[in-house]
Amino acid sequence: VGLAMLKPLLIEDLKLGTVHKGHVLYCTSVVRCGLWTAVSVLVEDSYKTLTTLAIYDVPDVKCVRDAQAWLPEGTSFAIKEPFYKTRADGTPGIRVDNVDDIIFGATQPSLSSCSPHTNFEIGSRIRIHGLASETGRLLNGLFGVVASCDKASGRLGINIEGVGLKALKPANVIDLDCSIASNNFAETSAFHPCHDILAPATQVEIRGLVSKVGLGLNGKRGSVEGFDSATGR
Repeated sequence: VGLAMLKPLLIEDLKLGTVHKGHVLYCTSVVRCGLWTAVSVLVEDSYKTLTTLAIYDVPDVKCVRDAQAWLPEGTSFAIKEPFYKTRADGTPGIRVDNVDDIIFGATQPSLSSCSPHTNFEIGSRIRIHGLASETGRLLNGLFGVVASCDKASGRLGINIEGVGLKALKPANVIDLDCSIASNNFAETSAFHPCHDILAPATQVEIRGLVSKVGLGLNGKRGSVEGFDSATGR
């Protein structure tokens, strides 16, 4: 399968015990590799997220020196349909059994200004919402700025105050500037912060909260008292 036929993903998208069919991971080796039963190395993606990689049955690699010559530190490459698993030591990592799934010299399509389908502007002030994972929930409510747009994965590069750069889906980002409306957000919510600011006294039903406390509020009804444009609430 050619790279053009595969959808890019990030390390944070990898699911344990899964061969990610139809996807490709672009990464770079960040240390000198080792050689045990496989060529082993630490890699990072375009958002500096790290994971380990083990490549088995590499031809003509008989010692550490061979391994480091075959995969030098700082090498950029793609992994076709990566298999993400729990290793023998209990930590997660990528395993490659077919060396042909490693494509040297392949780099992630460049990050650039947002394309029309994302409807976000570089520099837009945003607030994060709706992340459901254990780590993601810690980011909900934080503010940041749109720094880049990954056209291949459809994610926004967000500089989050006090955290740094994270890759987020447009559906998890509210544009506080509202200079361009987010179609992605509108597709996943009945409320759009740019267009659908509800009038005071409007009757509403709460839905979609994911925190432990918030889950107890889902389904309850109330009325709108006001709108805070600074927080988007």
